[in-house]
Amino acid sequence: MAVNQVRKMSPQDESVWFKVRIALKVNPETESIYKDIKINADRGVVTLEGNVASEEIAHSAERAALGVADVINVINNLKF
Repeated sequence: MAVNQVRKMSPQDESVWFKVRIALKVNPETESIYKDIKINADRGVVTLEGNVASEEIAHSAERAALGVADVINVINNLKF
């Protein structure tokens, strides 16, 4: 795969991505910054990236993602 190409997500990964995004949007601790969190989903493994204000918010985002159906693991690369 060339460097400029982006791997297309499977329908299941797209569903997980969408559900995690909604979970972050409705979480009171992440609702104001959910758009700033980059989400990647790959076969049930979700990666969160971006900058947040605190460690507490980073952990809250991770818990929200782990609460989503079909998420088996979360890689939390959020910086605070």
